[in-house]
Amino acid sequence: MSLALAPGISFVEQDGERIFLDLNRDRYFALGPSGDSAFTALTHGKPDEHQKARLLGLVDRDILVDLPFGDNPRPCRQPKLLGSALDGADMTIPPRRQILVAAMSTMRAKRRLRAHTLTSNVERLRALKAASASDMRPPRPGECETIAAAFAAAGRWIATLDQCLPLSLAMARTCLKAGLNAQLAIGIKLRPFEAHAWVSIDGIVISDRLDNVRPFAAVLVL
Repeated sequence: MSLALAPGISFVEQDGERIFLDLNRDRYFALGPSGDSAFTALTHGKPDEHQKARLLGLVDRDILVDLPFGDNPRPCRQPKLLGSALDGADMTIPPRRQILVAAMSTMRAKRRLRAHTLTSNVERLRALKAASASDMRPPRPGECETIAAAFAAAGRWIATLDQCLPLSLAMARTCLKAGLNAQLAIGIKLRPFEAHAWVSIDGIVISDRLDNVRPFAAVLVL
């Protein structure tokens, strides 16, 4: 038996707990003590017979798949967090046209999230990133700050409070289309449970302030 994470399933370990994201069902979940113990044994390659039975139950729940050459499940690799383009003392003033484009991009992302599944939106971003991979370039001086400022200003025109996911999808697409290798992360923190999404370029967060992002552990990085 060689078990791997099912498509659309990812997980992160934070504060001694393991939290999963199921893109297909748009939900976060934990396995419970017995399932978590079996999963830990799987990651170490030594499940006993009782644990193997528990793991087969996770296959039935579409959390794991049995693959001939599957890799042992691994937690999401954490993105670099080196700073934020929004933390500078002097905020860049973006062109009005760029603010308008940012506002329209965010509204389109909101509509698409309402009309399509989270999986569909993620796969759409993955496809754009793959298609843009050969055209990536380093950001020009001040470019990240200008993009960050444009979306921040757009947020004063349209409602972006508690809308981090559509904002992040819109920002990531804008950056990728401009040839910037943007990274979108979806993260969680515990006690109380919260989820958050953010966008960074070369470790510089452009969608939020660094202190707002640091408490979150990424469960999915695109």
